[in-house]
Amino acid sequence: MRTSNIRRRFGALLLGLVAGIAVGVPTVAEAVPAGTYTVMMSDAEHPFPIGTILGTRDQAVEKLASAMKAAEAKADTEAKAAAAKVVNAPASGPALAAGGSASLASCRAQFGNGPANVVIDRFNYCHVARCGYYTVVNGEVTGLTSYRCTTSGRGSNGNRETLYEVGFDNFVDTGSTNLAAALQVGFFLSGGRCNQVSHTPSLRAYWQAGEIADSSVWSNPGSGSDTEDVTRCTVDVRAQSDIPGWGAINTTKIRHDSTPYNANNRHGAIFDGVTTRMVDYSRTSSAHGQVAEHIYFAQSQPQDTIPWLTYNGTKSIPGSVYSAKPLTRLAPQHNQASTDRYTQNRSMVSSACAAYFGVWNTDTTQCDEYPFASTYEGAAGANGNYSIRLLDKTQNLSAGGTLVQFYHSWRIIDGDPFFVDIG
Repeated sequence: MRTSNIRRRFGALLLGLVAGIAVGVPTVAEAVPAGTYTVMMSDAEHPFPIGTILGTRDQAVEKLASAMKAAEAKADTEAKAAAAKVVNAPASGPALAAGGSASLASCRAQFGNGPANVVIDRFNYCHVARCGYYTVVNGEVTGLTSYRCTTSGRGSNGNRETLYEVGFDNFVDTGSTNLAAALQVGFFLSGGRCNQVSHTPSLRAYWQAGEIADSSVWSNPGSGSDTEDVTRCTVDVRAQSDIPGWGAINTTKIRHDSTPYNANNRHGAIFDGVTTRMVDYSRTSSAHGQVAEHIYFAQSQPQDTIPWLTYNGTKSIPGSVYSAKPLTRLAPQHNQASTDRYTQNRSMVSSACAAYFGVWNTDTTQCDEYPFASTYEGAAGANGNYSIRLLDKTQNLSAGGTLVQFYHSWRIIDGDPFFVDIG
């Protein structure tokens, strides 16, 4: 693209860009019609590539960039001061039963000016970064504008819907900039039978006045696959300014399901690909402390657990964060193969308990196993890499109920990985 072409075709233009992708993936512009030019930045850091693209790399651009960084630093300090007031305010905590609670305010309070691109948990997502655009007049860069772009995402325990909000604030202008710039957001779906209803402000002035973009991404029950009626979609959030050409802000992968064996909420929506930690067990708990102690011992000293050594003389039991080997949910209701595997897990544990412990008082004591029978790492497929121990019956039953609630609350369905983190 030559500077003369820009001068001849457009005169005074604003060239849109989006920057600051926290995960480090370069922003890209879609192909646009001939005669239309879009200049995008790879990230919010300098040096800016605008000079090379326009065929003019002069000191004016560098001076603007340097001034911009100083202005952004001031804006960042102000944003953090405002966020501290929110963080220190009384909070009721996330309403897990209802799903996600992330908002633009909570993302900004936690991450300031970013950069951050974080799936906080299966129900909550935040992206915060510095984004911006160049103002170009007669083919020359006259100013730089940056602003904080924030995206919040919320899943659901109760319906097949994922909610997004996008806000632009903390605008910083350096040089001569176009204050009347067009600025809008688009939500692009791919990969599954998802639908959306969305809204976006169209001008910079509307964003500065506090308007936000939002989108409801949903799927119909019966549109997915397997027993759990699973639909998976990818959501790309993009932005453009005066010149057509969408620039990437962030990408998330979501899953909607309608799981018949989730007693809490059959329908739900999560952010996909997240390995959840179960943190509900504590060794000091009067309700299930013995079970927690058994799991902790099995994870940390597998060679000392019963049954003794495996066929090759070593023993490794998965499930802890430090092992980097998660457990995988086995739901017997998923299909006949999972039903058979669950039955096999139970049968092998029963045989091992009888072989090692003989007869015990079943009124007060149960034989506990780890990994759980409700995982694909259970005894039947473990090659001896599991542990059994006689425990208080009441505590074992309590721990089992806690595990089931964990599955339901976090929508851990058949095939989902998770860690067990013992306190």
